[in-house]
Amino acid sequence: MSIIITGPMQFGPIESVGRRIVLQFGQMDRMSCIFTGPDSTRNDFAINSPHPDYPLMFVTQSDFKTIPGGLVEASAVFDGKITTSGASSYVTDGVTEESAVQGSRDFQKYLAIAYINGLAVSSAPPGTTPIYNVVAQSFTVRYIGTQCRVRYQAYPRPTATHYSSLGLSRVSFSVLSTTPGSSSVVVSGTFTPAQSIAGLPPAGVQPLFAANLGFDIVQRGKWYDCIETYGPTF
Repeated sequence: MSIIITGPMQFGPIESVGRRIVLQFGQMDRMSCIFTGPDSTRNDFAINSPHPDYPLMFVTQSDFKTIPGGLVEASAVFDGKITTSGASSYVTDGVTEESAVQGSRDFQKYLAIAYINGLAVSSAPPGTTPIYNVVAQSFTVRYIGTQCRVRYQAYPRPTATHYSSLGLSRVSFSVLSTTPGSSSVVVSGTFTPAQSIAGLPPAGVQPLFAANLGFDIVQRGKWYDCIETYGPTF
């Protein structure tokens, strides 16, 4: 029996022995491979092309060499995640970094000071009608605590944070001091200080709480390095 070939033979790139794989916690995995094939191999391993067997590993570096027989040898480096269970998107485990943080913020609150015959009194005697000045008193609140950064990799580009529960659980804070500052009269000579204060801009010392303070995203080929930052704020 004879075999008759009526056209040119077509074949894809063939991988050479010697694949190198580096699995990394908190970083993207890396795979180095060498393929040999026709000139179209250059297209198969262009930057950002997926690996034929691992769809979330993408070419980040490729080098091509022409060899005898009209063939091309492609040396390709793939970055991504090898074990993804066939998922079309993936977020790696979050890696936390905790560090000390401190800060301060200025606030003000209103005080109503009673006067009788031009003298300030702590309380008005019976049968007298005091007049009031409303004073704006400034305060500086200083705090110390711990902030948390959560690093991870994601494909495709994330549109929202993924580790808010983890990041917020690592934040701690406490008020270090509350220091009074300058004061000034904002309403003078009133008989109804409560109504006068109600008409002023809101004031008062706000409580500290843990919050997301930033979301940084850096593209690395098809993947993205992400950092979520959590810490204390007012």
